[in-house]
Amino acid sequence: MAAVAAAVVVGVAGCGGGGGKPAPAATTSVGASAPVMSVEAAYAEYQGLMGPGCATVDECQTLVTARLHAAHDLRDAMKAEDPSGYAVPIADVNRADRVARDYGTENLGAAGNMMAVLQPIQAAITWYASNR
Repeated sequence: MAAVAAAVVVGVAGCGGGGGKPAPAATTSVGASAPVMSVEAAYAEYQGLMGPGCATVDECQTLVTARLHAAHDLRDAMKAEDPSGYAVPIADVNRADRVARDYGTENLGAAGNMMAVLQPIQAAITWYASNR
């Protein structure tokens, strides 16, 4: 099972590439709410979580939880910047949230649960990497 989990985690790495665009400001404000990081900063935060993966259920739980939180930051940044333009990846992260709730956020380290949550997140990351 650990080999499957490691393969899943390593296999969901996002695509890189900057597209030659300058990085936007680190944060933007949305009304009176707390500042939201830029889409590019949120994407970089998620990419920073890509690494050697995990070997145990506890390690995988920690990793999937961190990636889910980073995906939330990305979704929030996309909603703040252009909710209609980013509708597809926003929906993907929303789907990951629903799956995480269905399986229970305390049980995301199991191989099947981990893959079910990370697949829609990876779809959002891939969409952004391809369309930025």
